[in-house]
Amino acid sequence: MPVRPASERLVFPVQGLVEIDGCPRGLSGHIVEGTARPGDEIRVTGSGSKARIARIVTMGGDLTQAGPGTPVVLELDTDIGADRGDVLSSARRPVESTDQFEAGVVWIGKNAGLTGRTYEIRLAHQEAPVTLTSIKYRINPLTSAHEACRQLEKGEVVVC
Repeated sequence: MPVRPASERLVFPVQGLVEIDGCPRGLSGHIVEGTARPGDEIRVTGSGSKARIARIVTMGGDLTQAGPGTPVVLELDTDIGADRGDVLSSARRPVESTDQFEAGVVWIGKNAGLTGRTYEIRLAHQEAPVTLTSIKYRINPLTSAHEACRQLEKGEVVVC
C-alpha cells in the first residue's frame, strides 16, 4: 500500500506475527496512514476484534508514537487473532469494507478479461474471488486518455 499523509485514522496492514517476550501478540508491518500510540484502541477490519496498543517496538527501541512509513511491531494488550494480511485501524475510525468497488487495475491474465466472469484479485497478502461487473474505460499509456473497451487485454490499465 502506498504511504499517505498522517490522518486521524490509523491504517496498518499486518505483514507478520512476532513473539515478544514469549507472547504472540506482536504484529509487524508499516503504518500506511495515521499515527499509532500506546493506549490507542485498534480494530481488525475483517473480524471486528479490538485491543489496545501496549508497545510500539522498533529495532532502535520503543517509540511513544509512529507515523506513516514507519516499520514497527505493535504489541497488543491481548491476542485478537490478527494474522498476516489483516488490516488494523483505529477503533474510532475503522477502515470500511465493501462487496462492491471501483478499481484501477493492470490486467495480467493470459486470456481477455470479460464482464460477468469471476476472477481472483490480489491486494497486499490477500486474494479473493471477484466478479467483473463493468469496464468503465482503458487508460492510454501514451496520452492518459480514457478509451472505451469491451474486454481487458494483457498489460492494459483499466478502470472497472
